[in-house]
Amino acid sequence: MHMPPPVHGAAVVGQQIFESKLIRDKFDCAYINASSSATLGDVGHFSLAKIRRTLAFYKQVLREVRNQRPDLVYFTPSTAGWALYRDVITICLLRRRRQNVVLHFHNKTKDTYLHKWYNEGVWEHLFQGVSAIFLGDALSKQFGNYTHLCKKVFVCPNGMPHLIDDTQREQHRADQPYTFLFLSNMIESKGVYVLLDACALLKQKGYTFRCDFVGQWFDVTKDAFDAKCAQLDLLDYVQGHGAKFGVEKNKYIQHANALVFPTFYQSECFPLVIIEAMQYALPIISTNEGAISEIIDNGNDGWIVKKQDAVELADKMEWLLTHPTESKQMGKTGYAKYCQNYTLAHFEQRLLNILTECIQIKQLENTCEY
Repeated sequence: MHMPPPVHGAAVVGQQIFESKLIRDKFDCAYINASSSATLGDVGHFSLAKIRRTLAFYKQVLREVRNQRPDLVYFTPSTAGWALYRDVITICLLRRRRQNVVLHFHNKTKDTYLHKWYNEGVWEHLFQGVSAIFLGDALSKQFGNYTHLCKKVFVCPNGMPHLIDDTQREQHRADQPYTFLFLSNMIESKGVYVLLDACALLKQKGYTFRCDFVGQWFDVTKDAFDAKCAQLDLLDYVQGHGAKFGVEKNKYIQHANALVFPTFYQSECFPLVIIEAMQYALPIISTNEGAISEIIDNGNDGWIVKKQDAVELADKMEWLLTHPTESKQMGKTGYAKYCQNYTLAHFEQRLLNILTECIQIKQLENTCEY
């Protein structure tokens, strides 16, 4: 599985699994970091260094399979670019050694890429005879032409650890302008410039507010971001803070009134940042990308807006500004949903049940063979 660095959703979940006492107490585990990217900028790009790391990864996988003889191999595959072919080779190597495999999909792919004629055999090799875990129903449906090849398909939403107490959840927002928060890597398709355009529309209407952007600079650089803010006359309203982690990052969430995440990122699946915001009882504005609409109940604990639509985004931001009581109730509803469904304990128990069932399925197959 993928573990940091670099820091992205799949790597964060991988780290959670690696550190899970529940998983370690139930299973005797051997862990291999599947990441071939040293930095976030390496993700999705081909290099000779990646070839070397990939060959070393194949060698390590085969060695561990031979020495450990596992009841189950858990693997987090990629679904696009050269990494898809790399991971299909991994599955083929495991299949030749008759391994029981469960794939945990933390990403999706473009429909155009999914339906390319030359990839049909690739997808068949990926799904044939394995079990599959998806983060949401919408994500499993994308691969509906191939999931019938699986032994079984599971849905397992992500979870986040419970980091704060009830008093911390209320210690903010009183003595400051209404504060919107964008929390993600500074990637254009995460909706950075869409949000800036929406902020400009709010400013034109005369509202006083603040919008903090927290995340690692990527294809949106600090210079480009600052230039856009200056162009839109937002320097007194908006600030980009760069990457923040741990307690420092949590301070920005704690002092925000709402999370705004207008993503149209092609690989967006189940953003952990939305669950983080729910933990702090923040109302959320996002888009119908990946499984987001399965997390946010539109109009109940947040708003779902059209992708790349700054006008609709500004309208919902204005609604939050002008309906403080209803907005606070949205946040409380989201927090209750987090407690009921999206804690780290919920995720660990769901995953434990799935892994146990995958092993039982294999044991039943072996019994039937005899």
